[in-house]
Amino acid sequence: MTERTQNDTKTIERIYVTYTRDVYQLAYRSTRNHADAEDVVQEVFMRVLQKWRYFRGDSHVKTWILRIAQNYIVDLARKRNLMERSWSTEVYQTPDVSMVSSVIEIDDMLHSLSDRHRAVIVLRIMNDLSVADTAKALGCSEGMVRVDTHRAVRRLKRTLQEVDSM
Repeated sequence: MTERTQNDTKTIERIYVTYTRDVYQLAYRSTRNHADAEDVVQEVFMRVLQKWRYFRGDSHVKTWILRIAQNYIVDLARKRNLMERSWSTEVYQTPDVSMVSSVIEIDDMLHSLSDRHRAVIVLRIMNDLSVADTAKALGCSEGMVRVDTHRAVRRLKRTLQEVDSM
C-alpha cells in the first residue's frame, strides 16, 4: 500500500467517524426507518470512498458528504416510490397537546413539511450548516435557502399554534 493510499484510508476512516451521525440523522428524517437509514449511511460512505479522489475541496467535507447523502436519498425515494407513498401524501394529524414536545411528534411535524422545506430544516438547523453550505448541499441559491428556511419555520410555528389552540 502506498503512502498516499494509507493517508487516504486514514482520512476516510476519520471522516466516517466524524460524519456518520449527521448522515444517519438526515437519512432517518427522510426515510423514517432505522434499517433504511443505516443502509443509506453504508451506501453514502461507499460512494464517499469511491469518489474521494475527485473531492476538490470547493466546499467543506461535511457539505460534500451531505450532498451525496441527499442525492442518494432522492434516488432511493424515486426507486421505491416513497415520495408518492409516504412523504407527499402524508397529512399531519394534530396530536394531543401533552405529546407535542415528544420527539415522535416533532418528527411528524417535520414530515408535514414539503421535501424541500424538510431538507432545509434538517441541514440548516439540525445539522447546523451555514446558508452557503446548505445551498451547496441542496444545489440551490443562498437566497432560496433563506426563503425556504423562513417558510419552513413559519409553517412549523403555525402547526404548533394550531396544536396549542386545541
